[in-house]
Amino acid sequence: SSSAMAEPPAKKARTALPVGCRVQVHGLQSDEGRKLNGKTAMVVEAVDEKTGRLQVNIEGDIRKALKPDNLRPLGGAEGAEIRPGLRVEITGLQSEQGKLVNGKCGMVVGVDEATGRFKIEIDEEGQRALKADNLIVLVTESGKGRSHALTLNSDATAMQGKRPKQEDRHVQIKDLHKVAEALKHDISHIDKPCALYAVYDGHQGSNCADYVAKHMHAKLIPKLAQLRGADPDDVTRIMTEAFTELDEEFLSRFRGMYDGSTAVVALIMGLHLFVANVGDSAALLCAEPTEGQLLVKPVFTDHKPDEPEEQKRIEAAGGTVVHMGGIARTGASNYHDRVKEYRMQMAQGTGMSMKEPIALAVARSFGDREFKYDPNQRNKRVDVVSCIASVNHVELVAGAHKALILCCDGVTDVMSADEIGAGAMQFVGKPKEASGHLVGEAYRLQSGDNLTAVVVFLEWGPLAGNGEATKIRVRHILLKHKDVRNPYDQIRKKEVVRTSGEAEQEMKEVLKEVHCGGIVNDANFVKLCRDMSECGSAMTPGDLVGDLGWIIADSVSPQFAAAAFRLRVGEITRRPVYTPLGVHVIHRVG
Repeated sequence: SSSAMAEPPAKKARTALPVGCRVQVHGLQSDEGRKLNGKTAMVVEAVDEKTGRLQVNIEGDIRKALKPDNLRPLGGAEGAEIRPGLRVEITGLQSEQGKLVNGKCGMVVGVDEATGRFKIEIDEEGQRALKADNLIVLVTESGKGRSHALTLNSDATAMQGKRPKQEDRHVQIKDLHKVAEALKHDISHIDKPCALYAVYDGHQGSNCADYVAKHMHAKLIPKLAQLRGADPDDVTRIMTEAFTELDEEFLSRFRGMYDGSTAVVALIMGLHLFVANVGDSAALLCAEPTEGQLLVKPVFTDHKPDEPEEQKRIEAAGGTVVHMGGIARTGASNYHDRVKEYRMQMAQGTGMSMKEPIALAVARSFGDREFKYDPNQRNKRVDVVSCIASVNHVELVAGAHKALILCCDGVTDVMSADEIGAGAMQFVGKPKEASGHLVGEAYRLQSGDNLTAVVVFLEWGPLAGNGEATKIRVRHILLKHKDVRNPYDQIRKKEVVRTSGEAEQEMKEVLKEVHCGGIVNDANFVKLCRDMSECGSAMTPGDLVGDLGWIIADSVSPQFAAAAFRLRVGEITRRPVYTPLGVHVIHRVG
C-alpha cells in the first residue's frame, strides 16, 4: 500500500535518449565495465540499428558503444526523477537573462502545478520556474548514485525487560552501497543515502529472528541491483519477494524449529522510504509540527487477527480467531481440538504428553511452522499465519520529515504513536539517547515484553533550505568526552574523563554566554574558545581562534555539515552539535 504522505509524483520527460543527452553509466558486469559504473557521459551518436547500441563519451575522454539499458538519463530525459530536495544544474536557457544562469546550480523547492515547471532556488540568484529539459540532476563525484540533502543519524537500544529471554533482534545498515560492493553487487544506480533498518520480534524462541536478521539484506541487495530506479511497484515487489523467500528458506532448513518472528524493515533510497512489515512491530514517521503539534504518522500495517480482511483470510485457510484476555489471537486449524485434549490431560492428572496449544497475537509472521502447514498433511502449506508483507511508501520531504522510529510491540503496547514520537524528538540529533528513552519509558510503564527501538533522525543539510554556497567558512568550540574516538585534549595534553552528559551541560553554558538572539558575542566566543576548546584550532592566534577555514560537506562529519550549512553568515548554532569527535558550538563566518 502507498502512504498518503507522498509528494507530487516525479516528472517523467521525453522518452528517447537523443544525441546530447546527459546519462549515467550503470549495470555493467565485466571487470572493465564496473570501473565505468556511476560515471557521467553524453550521447554522441544515435542508436545503431544493427547493434542496438548508443555511442557515448564518458567523462569527456572515453568513447564506448553501450546498450540503452546501461544508461540512466539525467535531467529531463526518460525516467529522470526531479523532486523537491534535489540539487540540479541549469542548462540550455536561450534568453539573454537565461544564459547568465546556465551552468549554475540550485535546489528544487516545488512544482508549479499550472505550468508543470519546477521551482528552483538558484544559488545567489533567487527562484525561477524552469522546464525539466533545462535541469540536470547532479550526481556525487564518486558517481555512486545521486546524493540528496539528507543525512541519516541513527542508533538503537534493546532491553530484555521482564521476559526470561531476549528474543528481539534489530539491524542497522547505514550504507547499503558499501555492503553491496562487499557482496559483489552493483547498486550504484540507487540514490543516496541508501540504508536499511529493521526490528524483528521473536516469539517461542529467537532462531527465526536471528535467521531473518542475518539474511534480509543479502536477499534484498541482488534484487536492488536489478532495479532501474525506485519505482514504488518494483520496490514493493522485491521486498514482498524477499519476505516470502526467507520464510520458505527458514521453514525448509530448520524443520524442527517452531518459533517465529514479526518484522518491520525500513529501506531508504534517496528521498524514498519503503517500510515492509509482517505482524505488529511498528514504524512511525515524525513530521514538523503544525500549530504546535508534532505530526506522527504510522507507516506500517498492524496485522491483527480480528481485522476483517485478516480474519477472513485466516478462516479461509482453516484457522480460527479466538479472544483471550481481550486480545484477538490466531489459532491453527486444530487449535480447539488440541485445547480440549490438553485440558483433558490436565484434569486426569496422569502426566502430560503435549505442550499447551498456543494462539498468536498476530496474523502474519516469519516461521511459526505449525501455523504454516496442515497438521494432517505435513507437507501441505496452508498459511493460517501469512508471511506476505505489507509495504508502505513515502516520499520524504526536505526539511519536513524529522525522524523515523522502528519499535517492537513491547513499546507500542504501553505508549501511543504520539507519545513515542514526542519522546524521541526530545533528543533531536542524539539517536542513542532517544532510543534509550523510549525503551526506558516503556519499561517504567510496566511493559512485560522485550523492548527494542531504532531511531533515525533525518537531518536536512547542507543542501536543504536556503540554496546557499556549498563551501563555507566556520569556527567552533569542541568539548570531548570519554566515549569519543580520541578522548585526549591536545591543547592541555591530558586525557578527557568527562561523560557525554557532562560535555553537553558544559556546552549549554557556553551557548548562554556566546548566543545573543542568534548573533555571536564575539569577545565571549574568543575567550571561551581559548579557555575551553579541545580542538587544535583553539591555538590559532587573534580573532581566528577556533577557525577551521573553508570547508565542504564531505570534509567534515555528516552531523557537523548538517548543522553548519544551515547557518547564515554570522549565525551560531542554537544548541550543541553532536559528532563522533564530541560536542560542538559552530559559528559560520563566511
